[in-house]
Amino acid sequence: MAGRRFPRSKAARKRESAIAAAVRLLAYSSRTEQEISAALLRRGYEPREVDEAVSEMKRLGYVDDESAAQRWAENAAADSRWGVAGIARRLAGRGIDPDLAHQAAKRAYDGTGKSEYDVALELATKRVGARSESSPEEREREMRRLAGFLQRRGFGAETIARVLRELF
Repeated sequence: MAGRRFPRSKAARKRESAIAAAVRLLAYSSRTEQEISAALLRRGYEPREVDEAVSEMKRLGYVDDESAAQRWAENAAADSRWGVAGIARRLAGRGIDPDLAHQAAKRAYDGTGKSEYDVALELATKRVGARSESSPEEREREMRRLAGFLQRRGFGAETIARVLRELF
């Protein structure tokens, strides 16, 4: 009987398959728990198998939403194209808890040494470029478009108002 292997159960094989699929997903790029879960469910794994695979990835340290959120937030803040709310929204879209996303975005922004206002003003200046004299209607339209652009990038109302006062 020595050396004789007992066949693994179908459940054990499915669990191992789900874990292997999760590893392959992570080999391609860093992912959140939610992204891995969704991908495995789309591939036909049962919720129990998915939960076990995600738990194993967390246990091994392959998945850590908190450190991933911080890393992604730091990259986005260094990019200087997003406000805190915009970064947090992008992280939440990847499956990061909204509170964790906001904290990571705030910490990342604090680490850049730039204020949200400075980043917004720089973006707005590039966007507007050299303006010529325009009618009040055209000026109003330009201001609305710029405000919408900055809002979509995640800058707050106070920051947007300061930028508009500075440029117009």
